[in-house]
Amino acid sequence: MKKLFLALLTLFSINLFGQDIYIPDTIFKNWLVNNEAINTNGDNEIQISEANSFTGNISIPNLGITSLVGIEYFTSIPYLTASSNNLTSVDLSSNIALETLYIGGNNQLSYINIDGAFALRVFSIGHVQISEFNLSAHHNLEHINVSNNEYLTCLNLANGNMNNLWSDENPTSNGNTNGLFIWNNPNIGCVQIDSGFNIENTGWFGSSVNHDNFSDNCNTSCSETLIPDADGDGYLFNDDCNDNYYFIYPGATEVCDGIDNNCDGQVDEGVGDIYYLDADSDTYGDPTTSIQSCTQPVGYVSDNTDCNDNNSSIYPGATEIQDGIDNDCDGVVDNNLSVSEENIFNISVYPNPTSNMLHIKGNNTELYVTIYNIFGQQMLRSIIINTIDVSSLNAGIYFIEFSNGQQTTLRKLIKN
Repeated sequence: MKKLFLALLTLFSINLFGQDIYIPDTIFKNWLVNNEAINTNGDNEIQISEANSFTGNISIPNLGITSLVGIEYFTSIPYLTASSNNLTSVDLSSNIALETLYIGGNNQLSYINIDGAFALRVFSIGHVQISEFNLSAHHNLEHINVSNNEYLTCLNLANGNMNNLWSDENPTSNGNTNGLFIWNNPNIGCVQIDSGFNIENTGWFGSSVNHDNFSDNCNTSCSETLIPDADGDGYLFNDDCNDNYYFIYPGATEVCDGIDNNCDGQVDEGVGDIYYLDADSDTYGDPTTSIQSCTQPVGYVSDNTDCNDNNSSIYPGATEIQDGIDNDCDGVVDNNLSVSEENIFNISVYPNPTSNMLHIKGNNTELYVTIYNIFGQQMLRSIIINTIDVSSLNAGIYFIEFSNGQQTTLRKLIKN
C-alpha cells in the first residue's frame, strides 16, 4: 500500500510540476524559451513550475504573435505588453498578479477576458474590434486608455473607486493627471460612472476626453458579447474553452496530449493505457491494482499476470519448487520435481464439489494428505483416512496433495 501511495504521489508531482505547457504560437514560445529568467532549466519547453514562479515582466510588442495561449500559467507576472501583434482573442483571467496591461494595436482582437485580473492598475487597449468594456469589477484601476476603438459602443467605468484614477484631484507623484483617455470612439454611447463622481473636477476634458456623455444611470452595464466561432468547431468563443483550435470544444474526444480537449476542466482524463502495480519489481503486474495513464508511472507495468505481487520469486514462468506454493502462476502447486497429476496411488475423492465431508478411496499405502488454497497456503494436513471434514474451509478452489514421501500427486477440490 505504501508503494502504491508513493507511486501515485510521484505521478501527481510529475504531472503538476514537470508538465510542459502547450504554447501553440512558435514566436511566443521561442521568446519564452530564450528567456533564461523564465526557462530556468534550459530545455526547449516551458514547464508549469517555471511559469508559476516567474515574477518578472513580459514585453512582446510587434512580434507577429497570433496567440497568447500559455500565458495563463504565468500567474505571478505584474506587467504585460503585447501591443501591435496579430492576436484575435486573449484570456488573462488567471493572471491574478497583473497590474499593467498594454495590448492595443491588435486590429483583429475581438475578445479579451480580464475577469480575475483584479490587480490591474493600468489598462490600455486601442485599435481593436471589441464593442464593450465592463471595468466595474476592477477596483484598483488608476489609468484607463480605450481610445481609437471604432467598434466600441458600451463602456462601464463604475467600479466604486473612480476617485483612484489619476486626475487634477489625484495626480501621480510626477504630476500625471491623465487617468482616462477616451478619444476617437465614434460609436460609443453613454459612459457609466460612479454615482456622485464629479467628472468636471478631473481635468480630463480637452486633454484626453472628447465628449461629455457620462452618467451614473446609463441603463446598461455592458452585457456579455457573443463572439463568433473563430475555429469553426460549432461553439462560440464564449462557450468554447479554446477558440483557436477546432479539436478543442465541449464534448470533444479527450486524447493524450496534455490539453483539456473536451473543456471539462481536466487534462487527459479517462484516456491512456492501463498499467498494473508491480510491488515486488519482478516486471509482472498485479491484476487487481491498476491505473490509467498517458505515460507509464513509476512502479507500474503493462503486464497483469502476477499471481503474487508480494514475492519477486513468484511470477509466470518462474521455476517451480516443491514448497507448497504455485511459483510459476499456472494454477497448480508443486507441479514438477516428481509431483504428478497422474493417479499413481489409484486414489479417488468424492463428492467433488463438496460442502463438508470428502471421501477418499484408494490403495492401503500410508499417505499424507495436505490441502492448499490457490495461494499455496496450507489449510489442512493429516495421514490419509477414509473421510476428511472440509466444512471449515471457505468456498473456493483448493489442491489436495497426496504424498508417500517420495512421490506426490495432486487433485483439485472445489469447496461449495
